[in-house]
Amino acid sequence: MRKPKALAALMLLATGISMLLVSCQSSKDLSLGAANPDDLAKEQEIQEMVAKSATQDARMQNVAPAIWIDVRADSVRIHTEPPFFTDRTLPQFEDFLSTLNVNEITRDGHAAEWLQGQLNNALDNIKLEWEGIERLSAAQKQELFDRYVQPNLSLDQNASVGPAYLLSCTRASAMSTTAGPGAKAYAKGSCENAFNSSYARAMAEGSVDSERDSGQNGSYAAAVKYGKWSCSSYGSASASVTVSGFPVTISSDSASHNGCN
Repeated sequence: MRKPKALAALMLLATGISMLLVSCQSSKDLSLGAANPDDLAKEQEIQEMVAKSATQDARMQNVAPAIWIDVRADSVRIHTEPPFFTDRTLPQFEDFLSTLNVNEITRDGHAAEWLQGQLNNALDNIKLEWEGIERLSAAQKQELFDRYVQPNLSLDQNASVGPAYLLSCTRASAMSTTAGPGAKAYAKGSCENAFNSSYARAMAEGSVDSERDSGQNGSYAAAVKYGKWSCSSYGSASASVTVSGFPVTISSDSASHNGCN
C-alpha cells in the first residue's frame, strides 16, 4: 500500500532534521573536547590567584583609620573604606609614607622607582576619596551609612585570621604566574546597592592582557600574561554610590606587582 505523498514528505523531512541534529551534536562534542590549552592554563592561574590572595590578607597592616596596606619590594596592596575615614586618616597615612624608605625595601633602583610611584598614586587616590566624604553634610553621611554602608558591613571580624575590614566587598590581587614566568591580576566587587567597577591588567614582553567590568551589585575582571621580561600586573576594585548628587566611594581594593617570577 502506497503512503500518501504528504505523509511521505513529512517523514522525509523528519528524517532530515534528525540527521542534522545528530550532526550538530557531534560537532558540539568535538568542540568541547578540543578546549584551548591556553584558556585552561589561564583559568588555572586565576583559580590559584583567588585562593592565594585570601591568605595574603594577614599581611595587611592598619596604618590609619580605614586604611590597610601591605608594601613589599615587588608589590603593593591597599584597602580603603572611605565612609569610616576620620580627620586623622590622611595625616596618619602621610606620616606612614614618610617613614618608608623604598631604597631600603629594595636595592634595585628601577624597582624602588616603581614602588615610589605606586605609593604616590595611592596617596592621590586616598585624597580624592577623602574629598568625596568631606563634602557631605552630617545628614548626607547618615544617609550614606543607612542606605549603602549598613547592607555591606562584614559579619566575619576575626582579626586573628586577617584584618578587621568593616567592608570586605572589594578585592584585588596581583602576582607572578605559576605555570611559567609572567604576571597576573584579578579584581572583584560585590558591594550591594553600589556601582562596582573592576579592572585587571597583566603585561609581559611588551604585550598586554586587560579586562574591565562594571555593574550594579557586582563586577569581575582577570588578566594573565606569560613572558620572561618586563612583567607587571595591576588589579583594582571599587564600589561607589551617589548621595544627594555627589559621587562617593564606599570601598576600594587595589594591588600591583612588578616582576616575572
